[in-house]
Amino acid sequence: VAQENPVFPHEIVSLSGELIPMEKLARNKTVCIITVKSAQCPVCREQLVRIKKKLHEFSTCNLTFLVLAPGDPGDIHAMKKSTEFPFPFISNDQYAIAEKYGLVRGDDQLMPAVFILNPDLSMRWIQRGRSSGFYSDEILIDYLDCGNWI
Repeated sequence: VAQENPVFPHEIVSLSGELIPMEKLARNKTVCIITVKSAQCPVCREQLVRIKKKLHEFSTCNLTFLVLAPGDPGDIHAMKKSTEFPFPFISNDQYAIAEKYGLVRGDDQLMPAVFILNPDLSMRWIQRGRSSGFYSDEILIDYLDCGNWI
């Protein structure tokens, strides 16, 4: 069950051990969190590849990404390596982060989603779900309207 008006943690540690000060990051960038169903999910991998191909477009609206993934850290590292996605991956230890947003599914899986944080780390926007015919990158581009940023 999602919390009402959840706030993202103020500091998180990436899978590579990097401390990420979220308040500072959210003050300087538009932060997009991508949740993946599992490290083995082929549609989720394709989503990351699709976003990576559009990084120039996303950079025009000062966007940065974090990937929230469930499961074994080794499997998550393998996903990062195979997709070559150049942003931090976060392990969803004990599902604490995803639970806040109502994104926990059974069997060690998360609901695939993308969401944008406000500078105060509250959630500004979320798109839940993904399938082989429905990727979140186009909806994200439409929502942010990056082409019209000055």
